[in-house]
Amino acid sequence: MQIVAVPFKFRTPRMVADNNRAFGWNIEQHFHEWLLENNNDAEVAVRYLPVYWWNNSAALYRSKVHCGFYAVPGVQQFVDQLDASARYVTVSRGADGIYERIPYGVIVCSAGGGGDIPIPHLCEIERRMAHSSDRKWLASFVGNLNPGGPEVPRPIGRSSANPNGVGTRVRQKMASVFNSEPDCTIIPAQMMSWSEEQQKQHTIFCDVASDSWFGLAPRGYGKTSYRLYEMFALGTIPVYIYDEPWLPYLDKLDWREFAVLCHESELDALPELLRQIPIEKRLAMIARGTALYGPYFTQDGMCRRIMEYVSQL
Repeated sequence: MQIVAVPFKFRTPRMVADNNRAFGWNIEQHFHEWLLENNNDAEVAVRYLPVYWWNNSAALYRSKVHCGFYAVPGVQQFVDQLDASARYVTVSRGADGIYERIPYGVIVCSAGGGGDIPIPHLCEIERRMAHSSDRKWLASFVGNLNPGGPEVPRPIGRSSANPNGVGTRVRQKMASVFNSEPDCTIIPAQMMSWSEEQQKQHTIFCDVASDSWFGLAPRGYGKTSYRLYEMFALGTIPVYIYDEPWLPYLDKLDWREFAVLCHESELDALPELLRQIPIEKRLAMIARGTALYGPYFTQDGMCRRIMEYVSQL
């Protein structure tokens, strides 16, 4: 695959110095590095555009107090100079998608929910593949119950969206349903800035999820969340709670074999639905998720799947 030459400042791993769940190494950078090592110059009809969209927007955000996330003027200027007759593919990590206006010739593989091809919303996490049938909790959630919406309306384009607080609505309703269930636990926590205290909270998240049959994975600021995919690494069955689904590999995988899918309108019935799933089926779902973890829900596995899609374009 031909890799487009992008000005270095627009693909510099600006956030890598902050090695944490929110601002650390992410899938935009990983796919570029993976492609540099594994590109066999296969004949494909598209070019790869290695712009680190999230890093550039995050760097702009950090440079101005409370400015919100917006298109980066220099990145927009570069995109405007692309060959309008060519086709490109790029990877987007951000929950809002890409803020810059991009032409229809750019196919966006999106983790956050704004783009053309859904891919997993991944971050690095320690793997704990416990398979015990003796677990403390039926279902659990440790995390932010108020992921909120934009401080002000953000640019909306073909590959971006403005979630406007939907994640808070979904998570608050989830908490109201599960807080009264004695075999479930909801623990409000912040795990984004990666301070020492928040690292401790992430450890609690991993401990509690590993001791639960089902890990509640409601959508967050975007249409999905890290935790949906972290559950596979923790040996827990993910329960994806959504308003508009954003799931990858629907042409390859039957998600109901290894996850529970719940629209927000079905939340009231969810605790009893989970209780009715027998232990044998729970173990089978965990085993299926474990088998799929490497080829589909790791960084390298995701890169291979992206290349499969690209080769078919």
